Amino acid sequence: KSCTGGDAPRCALALMLATLRLLQCASLAQRFRKSHISYEDATWKRAFVAETALLSLLRPASAVLLACSPDACGSGGGGSGGSGGGSGGVPTLDVKASRAALRLAEEELCSWMEARGMRDMLHGGRGDAWYLGTNFRVSAHPCSYHLPLHRGYARLLLESMLLLPPDVHATTLLDQAAVPKGFSRAVLEHLIRVAALSAQVGAGVWVRNGNAMPSQDFNYSLERFAHDGRDLDVLLMQFNTATLPDPAALVPLLIERFELCELFRDDASPREPGPRDPTLPQQMQVAEEMLRLLITLLTANDFTAPYTVAERTRHFLVHCLATQARTHSQLLDWVRHAPLAPGAEPVTPRDIDEILHTIAQRSGAQGEYELCPEAWPEVDIHAICIRTRKEQQAAEERLHAQYKKTPDLFTARRAGWGPARTVPWLQPSGGVQMRRCFAKAMKAVGSSAP
Repeated sequence: KSCTGGDAPRCALALMLATLRLLQCASLAQRFRKSHISYEDATWKRAFVAETALLSLLRPASAVLLACSPDACGSGGGGSGGSGGGSGGVPTLDVKASRAALRLAEEELCSWMEARGMRDMLHGGRGDAWYLGTNFRVSAHPCSYHLPLHRGYARLLLESMLLLPPDVHATTLLDQAAVPKGFSRAVLEHLIRVAALSAQVGAGVWVRNGNAMPSQDFNYSLERFAHDGRDLDVLLMQFNTATLPDPAALVPLLIERFELCELFRDDASPREPGPRDPTLPQQMQVAEEMLRLLITLLTANDFTAPYTVAERTRHFLVHCLATQARTHSQLLDWVRHAPLAPGAEPVTPRDIDEILHTIAQRSGAQGEYELCPEAWPEVDIHAICIRTRKEQQAAEERLHAQYKKTPDLFTARRAGWGPARTVPWLQPSGGVQMRRCFAKAMKAVGSSAP
């Protein structure tokens, strides 16, 4: 009865967030180190289906919760704190509603993290953005791929950014005074654990756990599900890294959570791994994945750039075709899951065909689309939508082959190598550029790592 009238959307969102919280860290797994697992637990499948179904509800719900129509917002006032109405009936963001929705998610996250014993980290008890030495190791402690509450928060953030007018900065969504001092660091903790778990599973560290772990990792980065999984994790890592007191803290944090402290010491050669530790080749593969993630966090602008729907659709289609040639039906299915427009608003096949006509050409018996030479310079092999190492390697090889054919096309705009492109809104607090902090941290990482 209390959730009626104007409070109904807020109550509905609070209920959805509380439901997502119930699935946090579901289906915990621990690495088998002595003998192979005797049977494979399939509970992760039920947790995965439940999480995906719940998160899929947030996309259409955000159109009701966050959007402000031109009639409601007006041309100047922005309704109840909105950013102003769009032109031509295009909805824009109600900033006040967006801040309220994000605040609900932040409160639920803070409550969950305090219940998990992260109070000191959350409230900055150490007074230190680095906060290493929490004695957690992915290869030794229980870990889970399931973080639906984090991803629900990221979904609200992403949908808000999709509704922002091009001339409004994304930092308007931030309210640093409303969250605890260590909120960004605490949110990063579990996201990095999942990234480290994915890297270790890919390197074969969890091979004694059977097929359950590779299957989870496969679905985590699969095109069909990654938009509600890995992609949201990367976006939330970008956002919270930018709001750390010292963004360079990300580097030693990644090194510790990926269990690579010995590899990055500069005072001595790495010690030989113990019988229960990942082997040196496995550590090298994990290190490669960590550095790939770091470059993506620093440079990828899939969601952060102020694209129009047409520009974002073009960006995703270019990178979809960079990894392999695809048929028209495959492209339609790929676009259907991609977050190209706010509130799960579909991009029409006609609009897709118009974009494809400018960036690709059809060939082969099945009429597969291949990128035109003029579109290859737009490819960034570290984009968020190029998810796995296999996809990145395929895009890199195809990009290099095209570069050898038409080097002149890459003169003005080099992709994948050369100067890294800036993430437009990723400006850390205090005016310190994350890229400069990264260079400084890499010099000190040997002495900083425990």
